[in-house]
Amino acid sequence: MNLGQISQSTRSERERRVREGLRFIIKHLDDSMPVWALGMWIFVSVRTASGKKEQKFRLVKSEEEALAWFKAANYLDCRIRAYHDPNDNYTNIAPSTCLVDLDREYFSSDEELELCVMKTRANQGETRCPIYPDVDG
Repeated sequence: MNLGQISQSTRSERERRVREGLRFIIKHLDDSMPVWALGMWIFVSVRTASGKKEQKFRLVKSEEEALAWFKAANYLDCRIRAYHDPNDNYTNIAPSTCLVDLDREYFSSDEELELCVMKTRANQGETRCPIYPDVDG
């Protein structure tokens, strides 16, 4: 296998993982309005033709458009905005979903991790939005 094949394989794997990650996030959003109907704000850093780095929010209307921008940014410093309007000052906004990322490596046993997941879900009663623990590793 030559270096070009390894590089293409790595790029394909990265694209697959980013696509899966985007879909994972979208499936947790409030589905009272389809995400692509309003569009989704993403933040990307891309190089212009002059070589200058440009960082800004972009409104995308499809998964493919979001993925194209992520790819143009070489998958570096890419973010999805939680709020629709990039000029919003975060007042009077109630989240519809709370994502909790639990990394297995920080727990000494599977039992300890499961206890944390159960406590996290129990605390959901104190919030107005569903909680989705995501366990890595």
